[in-house]
Amino acid sequence: MPGAPIYRELALRTLREHGPMSKAALAELLGPLGKAAAGAIATARHERPGEFFRIVRYERQRGRAGREIPIYSHAGGTDAPRPDLSSREHVRARQARYYQANRTLVLERFRARRGKPINPWGGLMPAERRAT
Repeated sequence: MPGAPIYRELALRTLREHGPMSKAALAELLGPLGKAAAGAIATARHERPGEFFRIVRYERQRGRAGREIPIYSHAGGTDAPRPDLSSREHVRARQARYYQANRTLVLERFRARRGKPINPWGGLMPAERRAT
């Protein structure tokens, strides 16, 4: 007979005490036992879906590429729907974030297409001086 699922119970207790969090946050909070507890979430969701853990929301990743990060709760039930990244508002938001992060590069490419000379040092100037 298998033993008690101690890592699943550890993950459940931690999520009850600290609220919903991602697997990475759980592993960071628990230290050396964190990876085993995060693995127990995956095992429990695979073997008994919707009974112990559920996804309450998704958070957008910051600083790296990839899909959203699922945030787990200790309560069972149905998962929150995964956001559709191909929808118009997601595409526009992603394009706006790219433009804000790479504004100088985008504007210099636009100038090059129009046949204007490219200033390689233009991105180092403040925006108000670049227009003159």
